[in-house]
Amino acid sequence: MRWLFVLALFPACAALRPAQGVPTAAAPAAPAAAARVTRRRAGEVAFGAAFGAALPTAAFAAVPVGGFPEVTVEAPTAKVDINRAQGAEYKTCPGMYPTIAGRIVEHVRYNGRFNNLKELLDSEDVIQGNPNIKAAIEKNKARFTFS
Repeated sequence: MRWLFVLALFPACAALRPAQGVPTAAAPAAPAAAARVTRRRAGEVAFGAAFGAALPTAAFAAVPVGGFPEVTVEAPTAKVDINRAQGAEYKTCPGMYPTIAGRIVEHVRYNGRFNNLKELLDSEDVIQGNPNIKAAIEKNKARFTFS
């Protein structure tokens, strides 16, 4: 019975375990008691092949090795022109919408355009001394363009 459990979880173990009661070139045919073992072994192999082969791929497909889901990294999808974008265009930038986006739009509207990323990071009315805002802008710098 324990092999049934092992074969259900690890069907590859069926190939590693020597077949019981199967005559080989070195061993003569087994008695009738071994034939029962052979039939049971055949049932274990059939169960392992039918259910065990699909079990690890189907049951554990959503969970990678180690049990933790993989971290998805968002690829830069759309470029955002800092000097022309409205607030809603920053929705594609994680951590930027709505607060940081509103500050950038207001700065461009009332104080003028940014020429590069350094000017944006040095702008006190956008950053307001908060290192988390600088980190969010740095994280999304690949998405920004300056016209």
